[in-house]
Amino acid sequence: MVAGAGFIPTEISRNLVNAERATRDQLYSSSLQRYQTELNAYNTLERNLKSLEGKLSAIGGDSFTAKKVDVIGEELTATVTSTAPQGTYDVVVSQLAQAEQLTRTFGSETEILPTTGVLNIQLGADPADAINIDLSVVNAAGTQTVADLRDMINQHPDNPGVQASIVRTGSNVELMMTSKDTGAENTIAVTLDGTDWGMTTRQVAQDAQFSINGVDISSSSNFVENVIDGISLDIDSVHAAGESTTLKVKADTDTAKEAVEEFVTAFNVLQNQIGSLTSGLGSAATDTDSESVGVLNGDASVRSLNGRLKNVLFETAPNGMRLADIGLELDRYGKLSIDSEKLSNALRDDADAVEALFTADDAYIDKLEAVLDPFTEFNGFIDTRQNNLKDRTDRVESDMERFNQQMEQRYQLLLSQFTAAEAAINRLSSSSSLFSTGT
Repeated sequence: MVAGAGFIPTEISRNLVNAERATRDQLYSSSLQRYQTELNAYNTLERNLKSLEGKLSAIGGDSFTAKKVDVIGEELTATVTSTAPQGTYDVVVSQLAQAEQLTRTFGSETEILPTTGVLNIQLGADPADAINIDLSVVNAAGTQTVADLRDMINQHPDNPGVQASIVRTGSNVELMMTSKDTGAENTIAVTLDGTDWGMTTRQVAQDAQFSINGVDISSSSNFVENVIDGISLDIDSVHAAGESTTLKVKADTDTAKEAVEEFVTAFNVLQNQIGSLTSGLGSAATDTDSESVGVLNGDASVRSLNGRLKNVLFETAPNGMRLADIGLELDRYGKLSIDSEKLSNALRDDADAVEALFTADDAYIDKLEAVLDPFTEFNGFIDTRQNNLKDRTDRVESDMERFNQQMEQRYQLLLSQFTAAEAAINRLSSSSSLFSTGT
C-alpha cells in the first residue's frame, strides 16, 4: 500500500462486491437448499411407496401357495416348492448312486511310463467320450512318470469326465481314475493298444434305487430334482430292512403370515413418512405432536395419498371379509396393528379365504395398487415432482453462474477504478512532497 492512498484496491473492491452480492447469494443458497430438501423428501417417499408395492407383490406371489416339508428319518433330505402336492410320502432307499472307480498299482509315482502304445480311456458307451494318449509321442524321451500321466489325463482337452489321482499306500502307489458323475452309464474302461490295461475295479458305477409310496424309481444322481412335481430329494444313505423315511408336505402358512406382517410394517413406515413430511406445527399427524412443518406440508396430493390409503383398508373385500377378520386393525394414528394369534388362526382355518381377501379381483391388493400406481408409475406424480425440482435446481445454478460472471466483471471494474484512484493519489502525494522540500 502506498502511504498517500490509504487503501488497498483489491481489498476494497472485493468487499464492495461481497456486500453487493450478499442478498442474491443468500437467495440462491436458500433456493438450492429448499429444492434439494424437497427432492430428498420425494426420493424417500418414492422408496417407501415402492417398498409397499413390493410387499403387496410378495403377497400376490406364491406366499399363500408356499409349501413346507417335514422329514422323519435321517437317510435323506427334501425340499419343496409351491407346486408340490400336499400329502404323506414313504421313501425307501435300497441303493445309492455312485461313480465308477478303478486303480492300477505302481512301485512309486516317479515310476517311468512305457515309451510305446496308445492309452485309451473310455467313459460310458459313446466312443466319442474318450481320450487317447500316445505314449510314443508324450514319452519319447522316456522321462514321463506316473505323476505326469495323472496330469496328462486331468488336463487333456478331450477329457470326458474322468478324474485321475494318486493314492499313496506306503509301500507303493495306486493310480486311481474316478468318473466325475455318478450313475450306471458312467463306466470307465482303460486299454493300452486295445488290450485291457489291468485296472482293478474299486467301486462300480450304479444308479440310486428307491421307492416312493411303493413306486420304484432309479436315478443316476443321489440328488433327484423334481422327482414329484415340486419335490426334490437329496439321498444320503440306504435304509435298513423294514425302515423308511416319511415326508409330510403341507401348506406353509408361516410364509403367508410373514408376507402379511411385512406388508403391515411397510404400510406403517410409509404412514410415518407421509405424516412427517406433511405435518404442520402442533399437528398430530404422527403419534407425537409435530414441532416443525413437514417438507411437503404444502403438497395436497401427498396429504390426500395418506387418507386414500387408510380409506381402502376400511373397505370390505369381494369375499365379504375385512382386515379386522384376520387380526389387522387401524389405530387412531392410521397405523396397522396385528393380532398375531388371530392371523395365524385365520390362515390355519381358511388360508384360501385370507388369500382371496388380498389377491382376488378388486380386493385389497388391487385397491391399494390403484392408489399407489399414479404416484410410482413412469412419468407419474413422483417422477413429475422430481423432474420439476431438478429443473428448478438447474435454473438456479445457471442463474448463479451468470451472476458470478457479472460480479466478477463488477469486481474488475471497481478494481480498475480504485487502482486508477490510487495512482492519482500517489501522483498528488509525490507533487506535494516536492513543494514541501522546496519550502
